[in-house]
Formats: sequence, structure tokens, C-alpha cells
Amino acid sequence: MNRGLLIYIAIALLAVFQASAATISASLGSYDTEIYSQDTVNIPVTITATNITGNIDVTLTPKTGLGCDTCTISESFTGSTNEQKTVTFTLTGTQTGNYNPPFVSISAISGSTQATPITSGSQISVVERPTWTLDLSASDSNIETSTQITLTLEITPTGTFQGVAADLTLPNDWTLVSGSDPRSIGTITGASSYQWTVRSGTSTGTKTVSVGVSATSPVKSSADNTESLSITVASNGSNGGSSDNDEIATQISSSAPNNVITTKNYLNAGITNWPITNADVPFTMLDINMKKAVTNKVNLSVTKLLTADPGIPSFNGKTFAYLEVKTEGLLESDINDVKIKFKVPKQWLTDNNIAQNDIRLYRYVNNAWQELPTTAASSTDDMINFIATSPGFSYFVIAELPKPAPEPIKETAPVGPEDDVQIQDSAGQNKKSTVWIIVALVIVLVIITSYIILKKKKSTP
Repeated sequence: MNRGLLIYIAIALLAVFQASAATISASLGSYDTEIYSQDTVNIPVTITATNITGNIDVTLTPKTGLGCDTCTISESFTGSTNEQKTVTFTLTGTQTGNYNPPFVSISAISGSTQATPITSGSQISVVERPTWTLDLSASDSNIETSTQITLTLEITPTGTFQGVAADLTLPNDWTLVSGSDPRSIGTITGASSYQWTVRSGTSTGTKTVSVGVSATSPVKSSADNTESLSITVASNGSNGGSSDNDEIATQISSSAPNNVITTKNYLNAGITNWPITNADVPFTMLDINMKKAVTNKVNLSVTKLLTADPGIPSFNGKTFAYLEVKTEGLLESDINDVKIKFKVPKQWLTDNNIAQNDIRLYRYVNNAWQELPTTAASSTDDMINFIATSPGFSYFVIAELPKPAPEPIKETAPVGPEDDVQIQDSAGQNKKSTVWIIVALVIVLVIITSYIILKKKKSTP
């Protein structure tokens, strides 16, 4: 055989052998199975090639509702055996729904050599991104210096949040009494609330407290999720509050030390804060919720009474103070309601063995003492501050919530001599009845016998 022909055949056989030995395979890695709408998920694909020199094009075809900016990725291979490289596709969830798998196919090809397409994988669910609502409130928004109040943060989510944390920001001279700050909340799935007890400082004026809330999944930054509220701080004795109109305050201290009279030139619609500046009067603030504006002058008189006013029955229970609130130039029909803030010394509660949760404010109306909704709002070193809501003014009493009366004990009738007497009387009556019957029978018998004898005598000749 021709030597050149042999060489040609050998080269051809070698080429055929090399071509038959070129292989490509593709395998799918793990990925997240749930994402939020418009979020992304990474899909890793590992390519294993043997005797492939040059580029291998890897193409992922996503299902409708998912998108990819780059759907074909090229990787260069050197022709070695079992050479591996990993490419990663980034899919975006453009529509909510379940995608099983999230692609139509994944292919890998180089020239005439290609891998078996991947057509199966784990399901991906695209869900709506949850949101939350935040609300920050205070137990009292009009306080004095060095007063404790409770701050409450309410979080209401529409889904699950992970890595939730809350960061409290207080005015410079305020202090945290209880509750951690920052607070690590963790995972929340439903409505929840968190509280801090804080103490105001010595500076007065309008103060701002705020809470920033963050989460790691879905990501929420505290900078974009901060709730704030304003609290008015007044010096001790003035009891906070603000005036939207001219006010003249006169305290009658010589003839009536337990009375305070104030005048406002007008009242706006909405809430008017009306401070009571007499330390001897337990009422400290009236927040009057007006239905409409009143343009005339309004006089307000608050008097602490030593006892219930004549003609009004005393309250049946432990009482701290009776009070009377009167107005001139203001009708009860002008008012939606009034929040009455009042104080009770801690020592009085201790001396009378009364829990602060058992304190109530009562209003005298329709010839009866009616309980008003009352809550403990804040405290100082020696006072507990309360808030009650009343539909209007009248006589009031600060008192302990009466304890329920014990149920009466049912008594069983005793068995004793009285019953015996009744039995004996009954027996005696029966005995007397029997005697009279016998006497009557004897008399009848005597009469009949006498009649027979008499008749026989008459018939004898």
C-alpha cells in the first residue's frame, strides 16, 4: 500500500476518534423557591466538557412571567477532560404565580456537540411583597417634667418579615426606664405591639420621640420606616397643655383654696387643652373635644369638695375626692366628649390598699353615679396620673371600683322543737276530733235505744 495513503488514513481515523470523544453535560444547582414580585433569583448551571476547545453557549429559556436580562452565557473551554465551569442566570419575577420549573429548557452547545437539555427543576413561587403599617402612641401626650409614660409601637404586616428590629430615639435629657433599645424583634407574621417606659427630663416644651423599624427580609430600612410623635412637657405644677386662645387664670386661694376658675375668650372646633393649675385640685387637665367653635367667653370652675354636695348621695365605696365642674357660656351639646386627667398620690393608694387599676372616675347624672372609662396613663415618683372620658360636666368622684357583693348564703330550715310542736299540735287536734266523734255516736245510740224502749212500752197492753 502507498505510504502516503496510509498516513492519510491514520490522520482521518484520528480525527474521527477525537470527534467521537467530545462530550458536553449540564447539571442544575440549587436556588430559592420563593421570591417577591420584581425580585430576582439566581439559577446556577454547571457545564462539564471533554475534548471541547472553544466556547460553549449556555441558554436558559424562562417561562412567561419570569424574565432574564442575559439568557445566553458563553464560556471558553481548553479541550481537557471533564473540564467544569458554572454559569449563573438571574431571573426576575415579573408576575406572581407558581413556576415549575421556572424555565422551559436550559441548553449547552458547541458546534455540533451539545448537552442533553435540562427541562425539570424545583418550583419557584413569585408572591406579592408584604407591607406593614406602623403606629407609635404614648399613654399621655401632655406631661410634666420628670414624668414616666409608656410608648407603644404597633406593627401590622401583610406577610412575613424576618430580622425585624426597632430603634428608639428620645430627647437628649430623657431616659429609658424599661424596654430594650435597640430592640431585636426577629420574625413577625401578624400584628404585634412593643412597649417602652420612658421618663421625661427637666426641659419643657414640645418634644419629639421616634422609632425606626427595619427588616432583613424583605429589606426595610429604618430611615424609610420611622414613626414620630410630639409630646408637650410643662414644668411641675402647670400640668402641660397648650392654649390656642387668650386665657385669664385666677385662683381663689383665701376663701376657697380648693377651687380654680379660668376663662377663655373663645373655643375652637376640635380639641382644646384646658390646664387646671391648682395643686390642691386632683384634676390637672381637661381636653375638651368641641363639636363646633364657640366665639363667646367661656368660664370654667373646678372645685374640690370635702364631701358630696347636699342633695347628692355619697358614693358607696372608698373615695379620694369629690369634685364639681361648672361652665358658663358653654353648653353640653357643644361638646363631643372631654378627657379628664387627674392624679392620685401613690401613698393614698398604699394606705387604703387599693391597686391603681381599681381607680375610677364617676360622674353624677340621672340621679346616679355612673362609671367613666378610666386608665392609668403615667406616673411620677409620688403620683399616678389617670385619664377618664366623660360626655360632659357635672359632679365627679374619684373612687375605688366597688368590689362585687358576695352571693347570699341560702339557709335551710332547721329541724327542731318548732317542728315537733307542730307535729304534736296536729296529733292533739286529731285526738280531739276522735273523742267528739265517739261522744256523738254514743248520744245517737242512746237516743235510738230510748226510742225503741219507749215504743215497746206503748205497745204493751
